[in-house]
Amino acid sequence: MCLAMPGKVLSVDEAGTSGRVDVLGTSRTVDLSLVSGVAPGEWVLVQMGSAVARMSPEDAAETVELFEELGEVLAGLETREGTGAPASSSDAAQGECEQPRDPEKPAAAERTK
Repeated sequence: MCLAMPGKVLSVDEAGTSGRVDVLGTSRTVDLSLVSGVAPGEWVLVQMGSAVARMSPEDAAETVELFEELGEVLAGLETREGTGAPASSSDAAQGECEQPRDPEKPAAAERTK
């Protein structure tokens, strides 16, 4: 599953089609072509390397807070149960989205049974 995450635009190229965006403390290059006229300081929703929508600063702050809470919960699960979940929300932000699994092919765990 891939989640869209809030990011604050840091810079935009001259064409306005890509820029640097801070996503939970990680600066990354993002395609901005789906959201025209974005300027540094604005918040966007980033999914799979593309900004898909603008966000209000209030919505972005609330979403960041929820991701931080989720990171704390996952860190607690990892400590207690050894789940291998990311230790924090920023660790999750640095990972890549999983590609959809072909429902016709068994998952790796199913193939080893």
